[in-house]
Amino acid sequence: MVKMRIKNNTVVKSAIKVKTSFKDMLEAVDAVNESLKTAKSMREFTESSVAALRYLSTRLALTKRQCILLSVFLDNCFDRDISLGRVADLMHVSVTGMLRLWPDLDKLEERGYIVCSRGGYNGTSYRMPMDILGAFKYDRVYVEPGMGNEKLSLDQLFEQIATLFGRRSDDDLPYAMFLTKIETLLKNNSHLDFVSRLFALHLERESRILLLYFCHLLVTENEVEVGNYDIGKIFEVGKLANIKRQLSLGQHELQREGLIDFSCDYGAVDRTLHCLTDKATKGLLSDVELPSNEYKAGLTSHSEIAAKELFYNEEDERQISDLAGLLSEENYQSIRQRLQEKGMRQGFACLFYGGPGTGKTETVLQLAKQTGRDIMQVDISQVRSKWVGDSEKNVKGVFDQYRKAVGKNKKAPILFFNEADAILNMRQEGAQRAVEKMENSIQNIILEELEKLDGIFIATTNLANNLDPAFERRFLYKVNFHKPTTEARTKIWKSMLPDVAEDRLSALAAEFDFSGGQIENIARHYAIDNILYGANSLDRLRQFCLNERISNYGTRRIGFVV
Repeated sequence: MVKMRIKNNTVVKSAIKVKTSFKDMLEAVDAVNESLKTAKSMREFTESSVAALRYLSTRLALTKRQCILLSVFLDNCFDRDISLGRVADLMHVSVTGMLRLWPDLDKLEERGYIVCSRGGYNGTSYRMPMDILGAFKYDRVYVEPGMGNEKLSLDQLFEQIATLFGRRSDDDLPYAMFLTKIETLLKNNSHLDFVSRLFALHLERESRILLLYFCHLLVTENEVEVGNYDIGKIFEVGKLANIKRQLSLGQHELQREGLIDFSCDYGAVDRTLHCLTDKATKGLLSDVELPSNEYKAGLTSHSEIAAKELFYNEEDERQISDLAGLLSEENYQSIRQRLQEKGMRQGFACLFYGGPGTGKTETVLQLAKQTGRDIMQVDISQVRSKWVGDSEKNVKGVFDQYRKAVGKNKKAPILFFNEADAILNMRQEGAQRAVEKMENSIQNIILEELEKLDGIFIATTNLANNLDPAFERRFLYKVNFHKPTTEARTKIWKSMLPDVAEDRLSALAAEFDFSGGQIENIARHYAIDNILYGANSLDRLRQFCLNERISNYGTRRIGFVV
């Protein structure tokens, strides 16, 4: 339309075309931006955009100035670093004039229309989340998830919590605004049991925020430890020093309530790291599926074990053959029944001890294969946890899992603790250090479990001389794996290198006092060398033996080692 203006008692026609109706918010935003670009003065801009601003203000519940700012940001939404200077230029105001608009910028940030990056390379700048474009595309008023009437699921709640903590950590959200958003998010979703339990603790606001941060890291990041550095990214400087001091002294409200505790490195307390307690996780996160720190021992089917011929000294072979006969299902059940009738323990605990490479581990696997028993192999390094009490829980849990496996399988599986030196050694008398107490506690649990074992337990160790006497009594069968004799070594060489002349292999067996594991290592080296460089000479084979022998005396070899 053409608007009439009066100037010096003269009627003047203005060429400004003012649109008075809009089909959606995008059309109104476009009208505002077009007026900003073409108007020669602020009065002309106001006259040409008054209807569009009135429409946007009514739809969005924002002031007209806030609608102008929002229109400018929408027109530059693909710029991820919009400076205040650029906004000032687009609005035809000075940078100092932008200071008057600061409360309006805060309002847009509070509503989630813009995100402010503070203290970056270019100073304070803004960007618009892509979700805003989607809302305007479908002519919807944007509301941040959890900030309106929409009820979130527990997963959606933690997604939004993660977003807010992430923005706060990146310094994209002022502390006061962050607190407001968190509190609004929680209150708007009080229908969730997690939120109800959190408020039922009646914690101070900062304590509630800190506890929520711990829960967020555990649920969404699988982080069980929270350090002072992480906490420093959330709280403002004025409150941070006091929070850190209270935490280091163990006097924080969350510590007094038994909700968080110091983390430990194999029993040694670290006052800079903290974690949720069982009370907190069970009380707050009982309906959340959490990643478990509990060690899970897998059950390997006997059918998956590759058959392998093993060679022993005469006495070792006799003992292993006797044990294999005992573990055959017919003999095993018969002996269990007779022991039960006599009121004796029915479990079979066996210890295989001897030097490295003498075949202890492979023998366990072949016994499982031969007797048709599945095997539950336990990785001792994973059972031992850095968390106070978790190592003990893990060991207890392994035996609980084994009992369930015995009940579900037709044949009792073999519970196998490989390289168990660390947990079968001498207990510490008068243990004072936390790690020593933990080790003793683990050993006591194993001793107790072996006492009531109803199944088959086999442990291997290289250090039998350091075996605790209490363990020695618990093992019904103890098999000493010796280094193979010359005759046994010859058989091992033949099985590994069938294409090499027997007299040559016999000479190697006589010259080098290797274990079966060392012979296998040399044979693999010889085979790989043959694949890479063609047919090997016997001199090369002997050189590999010399290299292996050198390694026995601690000389470090240089080159290709398998």
